[in-house]
Amino acid sequence: MISFTCSLARSPTHYSTACHNNTAGRRSLTLWSLLGVTLSLVVLGLSFTAIAASSPLVTRRGTSTGRCGEVSDCFACLTGPQCGYCGNATVGTCLPRNSSGGSIVCSPQSWDTGVCPEARGSDLYGKFALVGLFVYIASFAPGMVHTFTHTYISLY
Repeated sequence: MISFTCSLARSPTHYSTACHNNTAGRRSLTLWSLLGVTLSLVVLGLSFTAIAASSPLVTRRGTSTGRCGEVSDCFACLTGPQCGYCGNATVGTCLPRNSSGGSIVCSPQSWDTGVCPEARGSDLYGKFALVGLFVYIASFAPGMVHTFTHTYISLY
């Protein structure tokens, strides 16, 4: 599905590049493409920062020792392989994992080791990240591919 979406995003830009390369000029296509890539990377950076900022807070800190007791939110808790988040979308604690990947003190329904519970609009931020990825693919194709291809071929 992702491959299909990517090819769908690239198809119109490849067609427009083939049609407008001679009329618009390679330089203007490259500059507009570079502007689109830059804007999409800014959107991606802001959306990933917002996703991390909207992560549920660890409110019961200090209940465990080591790295798991020092984190302040679910996102930071799940970045290490030795911790897991126990709680819901508003309140929780970061606990160490046992040998099987679970927790002795947390119920399986509220134990997460890979994904934080959704809170404070993180779904909206995820959609912004997808839009940023789509714009990146769509804006990279028209100018950058031809620039890099011609540069690479001219070197040999």
